[in-house]
Amino acid sequence: MYASIQIVGNLANFEVKQSGEKTFAKFSVATSSWSKEGGKKTTWYNVVCWNGRTAEFLADKVGKGTKVFVTGELQQRTYTDKNGAEKTALEVVVSAYNGTILILSEWAGGSSEPAITDDEVPF
Repeated sequence: MYASIQIVGNLANFEVKQSGEKTFAKFSVATSSWSKEGGKKTTWYNVVCWNGRTAEFLADKVGKGTKVFVTGELQQRTYTDKNGAEKTALEVVVSAYNGTILILSEWAGGSSEPAITDDEVPF
């Protein structure tokens, strides 16, 4: 079984970490909805990207507020907080083979696409 989720929202709290020899990224994505009765509602999603190359690429290209599209597997994990209480967390996991992270905002540096010179065009 596989539980997949798609999120379009604004990125926050981006950090690249190491676990042994693996590089990964952790960040949050905020989505917003609005209703007449409740007004604006923001929902936060925790995302873990286990693709080291993607994590390192994103480190140079994203920041707080960057609009992103994320697809990944919805996973539940249990952990013990600093007070010794057992907690459960839901995370969107983007692995090396399952999931996608697309940057929807402008690239770092102000242009809407990465700069490509004629020397880099493969044809």
